[in-house]
Amino acid sequence: MSTPIEVLADDFVISINTGTEVSPTWTPIQGLKSHRLGSETKEVDAANRSTRGWGQTRSVRRGQTLTMGGNFFEDPDDGARDPGQAAVETLAEQIMPDDLGWFCLETPFGATTYFQATAKMGDVGGDLDSLCEWNATLSMYGAPSATYGS
Repeated sequence: MSTPIEVLADDFVISINTGTEVSPTWTPIQGLKSHRLGSETKEVDAANRSTRGWGQTRSVRRGQTLTMGGNFFEDPDDGARDPGQAAVETLAEQIMPDDLGWFCLETPFGATTYFQATAKMGDVGGDLDSLCEWNATLSMYGAPSATYGS
């Protein structure tokens, strides 16, 4: 194994499965300028009289989000949307039980994380003399699974 090095954020690829769970088609989400992987933890204090005033913090639930921001992409010839962005937007309109999609986050050297998530669209738009922004947040359903590059 070589020595780990820094990687550029824009070398990550985020894709949505536009196929089926049995036969996935990983469609990259184009136009992204940023992504942030966030986590949350629900904690409880398990202290009792025998801990003599010392807290005993325990984690009882964990969750992760992936927030993405970038430019709105559209084909100038026919108005077709970027397939990855369009798939996220379609998922964001769904309600249970059809509100979960499969995603893949791939690092520059091939480590991949697969996860199910719901999607929520953020602001789309912009100001005078600016590119139109596109934003979405994915809330993971269950624990992600990771595989590591060679």
